[in-house]
Amino acid sequence: MKEENDDNHDHNIETEIKDDKAVLNNVEEVKEEKEEKEDVEENECKAKLRVILDHWLTTTIFSILTIWALFSDDLKMLVSDKVRSYIVNLLDCR
Repeated sequence: MKEENDDNHDHNIETEIKDDKAVLNNVEEVKEEKEEKEDVEENECKAKLRVILDHWLTTTIFSILTIWALFSDDLKMLVSDKVRSYIVNLLDCR
């Protein structure tokens, strides 16, 4: 009788181990499917972003902003000197 209980207990443990392995396999499969889905979504997002960034209008806007950032301070100094000298000449009524 004791041997029979031990055999049943061992069988139950083996069954639980098999069930746990099956659950782990299912969890791993679900994780892999989720990762694949995320990869597909990320690739779609990257493709859309690439289309937007490669558009001629985006390139033009960023080029204008870059040129403005490079030369706006020089232009401001150039114009302000001319305006200042013009005002001084107007006020200097000799």
